[in-house]
Amino acid sequence: MDFGKVTFEGKIFKLMEEADFTNRQLPSQFVNYHEVTKGETYDAEFSADAVDEDGIGHQVYWMFEFVKGNEPELDSLNWDNPVDVRLVK
Repeated sequence: MDFGKVTFEGKIFKLMEEADFTNRQLPSQFVNYHEVTKGETYDAEFSADAVDEDGIGHQVYWMFEFVKGNEPELDSLNWDNPVDVRLVK
């Protein structure tokens, strides 16, 4: 199955799976889901496994702002702009 590709800092990464919520507690500069009530905004972090052009494993991350109780369909999000890519060790 083809999950697409993203470019980050000039490098191309092939996604190996669909992005999904990380479900981790985000650092203090972000607003977590459990900290807000319906109608308030929170930050949602997603990640997916990927490989670079040399086949080396990476984790790609995206961050979106959602309104609690009015979350968008995930396929409507812009997945072209990851916020980070980390080497998998």
